[in-house]
Amino acid sequence: MSTADTTNKARLPRDERRALLLSAALEVFTVAGYHSAAMDEIADRANVSKPVLYQHFPSKLDLYLAV
Repeated sequence: MSTADTTNKARLPRDERRALLLSAALEVFTVAGYHSAAMDEIADRANVSKPVLYQHFPSKLDLYLAV
């Protein structure tokens, strides 16, 4: 991995990352609805890995309720 690869993904503070995840989730839930929304899509839209999303929200229901 080059230095450029590691510097492009700056670690955000937890509160900022959470806000980013909530924003991405709101977009996906609005377009797809709860049942069709996928955690993969939300993670992709927030530009994070799925494990990072699950660190903040253990389930889709938890994420939906937070939105």
